[in-house]
Amino acid sequence: MATLTKAAILRVNNNPNVTGANIYSNAQAAHDAATAGDTIHLEPVAFGNYGDLNVSKNNPY
Repeated sequence: MATLTKAAILRVNNNPNVTGANIYSNAQAAHDAATAGDTIHLEPVAFGNYGDLNVSKNNPY
């Protein structure tokens, strides 16, 4: 039996007035929290930048 999972949308927004679920202040934190199938949205930068991002990918094959 297959297990169904729902992909999440993770938002990167460093504006402290933006709150809610799945909102991260930097790209690396969103990447680290993401699982297979998730989407990361980088929203317009409010303050400075989102910093460096080290991307990793596991080959499923």
